[in-house]
Amino acid sequence: GLAIMIAFVPVTFWFGKLQLRVHRKKMKKSDSRLKYVKEVLQGIKIIKLYGWEEPSIKRLETVRKEEIKALRKAMTIRAVTV
Repeated sequence: GLAIMIAFVPVTFWFGKLQLRVHRKKMKKSDSRLKYVKEVLQGIKIIKLYGWEEPSIKRLETVRKEEIKALRKAMTIRAVTV
């Protein structure tokens, strides 16, 4: 029993490092999306004036999809390690 626990210490350490890397990447994606949403909200009058609603929505959807992809990866790793 003790030997098995000791053998799994490096595996647990590796999964922890992997989870940390994925979490940081996920947070960067979330920060990116929130920054863009903030810019859109601050410039909503200009966006409407020039008719940039569609490009703004498409960019927001793209950023959100990247964030969701990073979130899924983080949740998959979390499910494996728990």
